[in-house]
Amino acid sequence: MPYKHLLVKDAKAKAASNPEYNTMDHVRTHNTELYKFFTEVKKVKPSIQPIVAGNKIYLHFKGDPYTAAWIGYGDFKDTSNGDHNYVVCSPNVENNRYDAHREQHYMRMSVNLKKAIGFTSTFTRPYKALTIADINLRDVGYAAGMSHGELTSKVNEMQISLFGRNHNSSAMPVMAEMKHLVASGYSFIDKKLEAEAHEFFELHRKQQVSVTLNKDLAATAVICTGTTLKGEQKFETIRCENLSHYTRKVLQDTHQYYIGADKIPDEIKDKVAVLSMMEHGEFVDEVGIRICDEIVYVMDTVEI
Repeated sequence: MPYKHLLVKDAKAKAASNPEYNTMDHVRTHNTELYKFFTEVKKVKPSIQPIVAGNKIYLHFKGDPYTAAWIGYGDFKDTSNGDHNYVVCSPNVENNRYDAHREQHYMRMSVNLKKAIGFTSTFTRPYKALTIADINLRDVGYAAGMSHGELTSKVNEMQISLFGRNHNSSAMPVMAEMKHLVASGYSFIDKKLEAEAHEFFELHRKQQVSVTLNKDLAATAVICTGTTLKGEQKFETIRCENLSHYTRKVLQDTHQYYIGADKIPDEIKDKVAVLSMMEHGEFVDEVGIRICDEIVYVMDTVEI
């Protein structure tokens, strides 16, 4: 399996699922070797923050959206033999004793505490913005595709309701005439029909935008990477293309840095403002998706 990237918010949710046991105090009294391991790692990397979840301590850096690694003490081998090791698991590890489809490929283990501390210090690093942008491409493409499918179903349903059929050329002149009436501001005698017609043509417009977007789905990843010493937010943006296709990619040469949200281009900034009010993981047609507080993807604007 590929490495399981874990958002800090999701690690905290894991910890909150069993608050009595997922504490450093519990680790100190019930897993003394893991507590000693973390204490020594903290001396080497004082800026790391712990999140206890079960027999693991997730490590992250303040302001970063993803956990950088996790450490543990126990038997984490794929063929359990009861031998206990100090373990660090990180996307930066390549343990070629195991193939890349095994979680152990991303682990370094040692019975020697000093060696384990060295491994953890080496492999526990903040995620770079380019990596963050790439991690979510498939999910963004999937969310856009799901949204397009739901939108198409709704348009077809309303088209049947209004015009009696959804794929027949005889309905097209009637649709064109009603569209003209709606656009001209005509006041319908049947107000219910008027409201449904307005809703239908707005959904139809969004569907056409969605069709255009999904042919070559492109977005800009906007990532908040912390604050300056003056308390100003830092942002990085990267263009991403072909999100709905296996050739999806991050365009490294489009990488931009901004100090302060007001420096972000207006079109992107306005959509970020909308997404900041959405739930995590919620896709908004013609706007984008909010992955978490620090990461959003802003879809391209398409005029229809």
